[in-house]
Amino acid sequence: MMRSIFRYGWMAVLTLFTITATAWANVVMPEGVLEDRELEMRDRYEQALQRNPFQEQAFERVYKTYLEVDGIDAWVSKLETGIATSETQIADRILLARILDRRFEPESAIEQLEKAEELGEDRPEFKLFLGELCYSTGRDDRAIELLDDSLETLTDSEKRAQVCRMLGSLFLRQGEKDQAIEVWKRVTEQNPTDIFSQLELADIYEENRMWEEAIGTYEEIIRLSENDPYRRCRAMRSIAKCLIDQERYQEAIAKYEEALELVAPGNWLFEDIKGKLVTVYQDLGDLNGLVSYLKAKLELSPNDLEFKDLLAETYTRMGQFEEAEKKYLAILERKPRDAGSYEKLIALYERMEQPEKVVGSFEKLIELYPSDTDYTRRLGEFHLRQGKPELAKETWASILTTDSSANRQAELAGWLEEYSFPEEAIAAYEKALEKEPNKEWSFRMGALKFDAGDEEGALKAWLGTLNEETSHAADFAEVASLLATRNLIEHAEPLYRKAAEKDPNNLEHQLALAKNLTRQERFEQALPLYEQLASASEEQEYFRDQGERGMLDMYSELGTLEEKQKEWEETIEANPDKPDLLMKLARLYERAGNREKALPLYERCVELAPDEPDYRRTLAGAYRAAKHSTQAIDIFKSLIETDKNRARAYHRELLDIYLEGDMKEEAIQSA
Repeated sequence: MMRSIFRYGWMAVLTLFTITATAWANVVMPEGVLEDRELEMRDRYEQALQRNPFQEQAFERVYKTYLEVDGIDAWVSKLETGIATSETQIADRILLARILDRRFEPESAIEQLEKAEELGEDRPEFKLFLGELCYSTGRDDRAIELLDDSLETLTDSEKRAQVCRMLGSLFLRQGEKDQAIEVWKRVTEQNPTDIFSQLELADIYEENRMWEEAIGTYEEIIRLSENDPYRRCRAMRSIAKCLIDQERYQEAIAKYEEALELVAPGNWLFEDIKGKLVTVYQDLGDLNGLVSYLKAKLELSPNDLEFKDLLAETYTRMGQFEEAEKKYLAILERKPRDAGSYEKLIALYERMEQPEKVVGSFEKLIELYPSDTDYTRRLGEFHLRQGKPELAKETWASILTTDSSANRQAELAGWLEEYSFPEEAIAAYEKALEKEPNKEWSFRMGALKFDAGDEEGALKAWLGTLNEETSHAADFAEVASLLATRNLIEHAEPLYRKAAEKDPNNLEHQLALAKNLTRQERFEQALPLYEQLASASEEQEYFRDQGERGMLDMYSELGTLEEKQKEWEETIEANPDKPDLLMKLARLYERAGNREKALPLYERCVELAPDEPDYRRTLAGAYRAAKHSTQAIDIFKSLIETDKNRARAYHRELLDIYLEGDMKEEAIQSA
């Protein structure tokens, strides 16, 4: 798949990378160095690869450790050294070719393999690999030669099937259909009675729209599966599909009907074939023919409920609703607790516009399954659609007849809320809360009261979930956030303060309080909170960044930004070698829109603390924002080598820069 993507250009690769970005979450992050035992294990795998460079497990393990720790370039350099010494040249060239193939460099990979071939390499796996690359790059004649040679000596059935597929496709691409078929037949060469080999061959024929050959192969599978009705049934289903693709519908119908004889009703395969059979009849406009077939089946097996159900469904499709109703009722006589048949009757009665029968069917389901309250909800919803809201509410309230517990009251409240009866929902929530306190119910009731204009009642409901002594900081923060989203910022403030008081080490509560005060335009009170956040440790980078931004915003709002700038400039004149002060002033310059003055300060921070990744990361971001792409690229590349725990993020930054600069090869490599 990946090789075929290469043929469609670099943007296809980047599109794939973007689509699968979430898969990065599963990548193990670099640890920085290998432990002695891990290094020993990698050395052993590398030695195994020198003996056989096509060992998949060994290659994957070595590739993974280099990718996560040293970088693939380190392995490439090691292999190139091996090639230069000539001692392990063949294995090293093959391994290098495998890496180049993963980097979407097939031409370079072919070059390495051809040199290995000149040195005498001729293993079937080698010919398969080189043949695949030639196939993907359009070198058909060379690919045919290599794949044909490998097929003579390969013993692995999966690899043989892979070669047969490619080789046959090459012949077909050159217009040699007969040769393609002969090659494909070799899939079953090792074991002609193996069902899975036959299925592989049939799949190849179908893939290439060779329906007769596919049918012949499925018939062979049927012959080989004399004692396996399930396998024969699936083969018949596949034959029917091939017949439909040839528009031989009557033959397909006969084959589906034959297949149904082999599988028990209720089995998923029975349902699948049944659906396909109905579809063919309907596409032909011959549902009467299906009715005749089903009636004949029922004459032989009058108690077969599956065929009765199919006949009822067919009558429904034909618009013969009364006949369909009779069949469903006949099924219920035999299976009086069959919920599925009642569901089909409900759908049928709705189409027949017979609401009383819909109600009767729901009531029967409620009687049969009293613990499943969803039937009651749906019956009420039906009354509502019929324009009978009072009857709907009465129906829903009936669930309290046998169980008036708090949970059941809350369930009723939820239905009333869902169907837009807020007053009744509030009353039901209040009754539930009288029986049992519940935070979620209180939140829902408060929201309903707030939406109804009862702000005081809403606040009472929300604040009532809190206890000064027993509630945790997170509880206060949760209610505060709920109030803030409804613009009740003054009421939210004391709750944010309480959260910060109960959990002073949680900077999230402090930041929320600072933002709340900012929304109230109480900038002087918010400022010290932001200043405290700005002094957070390096491990709390997000809060430190939020604190610095908020602090500068507060200075701006209070009209003291220029004053602070002068103050910090004077401080730096006296202390020119303090990176934290330089960084603070640089960010102030950026906040004021003076990026060119900020850059030298960021650069000075890196000079003073070259091993501090935060400073280099900030400088790289500033370079990128200033369109100094070359400098940004250099820093991100160095960070990948020295700050391996963040390597994934740096690669993403590089990818964005490369895309912005239309640097195609670099973008592919970074992806």
